[in-house]
Amino acid sequence: MSKTVIADITGYRVSAALHAAVETGIVGEIPSLGKMSIEILCRNLSLATDPTIRLLKFLSDCGYITLENQHVEWTKKGKELKSSDVYQRWILTELSRPYWESWSYLAEAVQTECVPFQRRWKAPFFEFLSNAKELRERFHALMADFTREVVDELLEQIPFNGIASVCDVGGGSGVLVDRGHKRYPNVMFTVFDEFRTGLPGSRSDRIVYLSGDFFKEVPDGHDVYVLKNILHDWNDSKAISILRNIRAAMGSSSRLYVVEIVLEDGLPSGYGLDLVMMVLLQGKERTIDQFLELAAAAELRVSRISRLDGALSVLELVRD
Repeated sequence: MSKTVIADITGYRVSAALHAAVETGIVGEIPSLGKMSIEILCRNLSLATDPTIRLLKFLSDCGYITLENQHVEWTKKGKELKSSDVYQRWILTELSRPYWESWSYLAEAVQTECVPFQRRWKAPFFEFLSNAKELRERFHALMADFTREVVDELLEQIPFNGIASVCDVGGGSGVLVDRGHKRYPNVMFTVFDEFRTGLPGSRSDRIVYLSGDFFKEVPDGHDVYVLKNILHDWNDSKAISILRNIRAAMGSSSRLYVVEIVLEDGLPSGYGLDLVMMVLLQGKERTIDQFLELAAAAELRVSRISRLDGALSVLELVRD
């Protein structure tokens, strides 16, 4: 049998082991440098000794730790995991029960076009999040993490110089506008999102937070609108509705920058994330032709496309 195929079949074991190591506090407890006694590790975290040792041995096989004389120590790979809150937050979010159990309905989705998350939990993803405080906070923090990873490169692709105002539609905690404000202090920035638990505190009089529903309307009069990783959450009809509302808010010279994965063969993560959208939401990742169709349906035209170093692309849209 093929070792590669076997590794793919059993890959969930690694994911589950990493989740257990983070959830139980093992990752946080083992020091970044030096060894730690397994006995002390178990005592500090109130863990059962035998199952813990078995978990640690598997993580050792996966290359995250070394075990010697009943002591555990991080490898280089393990130190990378330990050093990054993003990895750990990602693990706790993507491998949480609401995510994990939804994947068991993937085959049914292929047969019936159901939404696996909604099929399992009897509620749409964002409605479920509104009633799941811990998962909601982790999810939004993770989305902010992902924006931080690309924000500097993104600001190189979206020209804010020479304009008066920017509206980040669905901008969440405001990572993009915070960084944009530091680079362009004279520009007025607005973060428009559905803030159900209260507006975030603004750190500048040049940054405004507004709560609203982008399926109903979008604040008008801005020179630049940004829509980052929003359209992929929704099916075509809802994506067109968002774009039409932004178009209605745009002036004749306004520009909209859509930041999304543009699917193409060989693109890392693209088709995997497309499955995530299918499992969790009613959305999908799209090809360039599909984005062109969405834009045309909203009476917008794609005037420029640029690719970031990772999977994301920036599409500049203007009124048609």
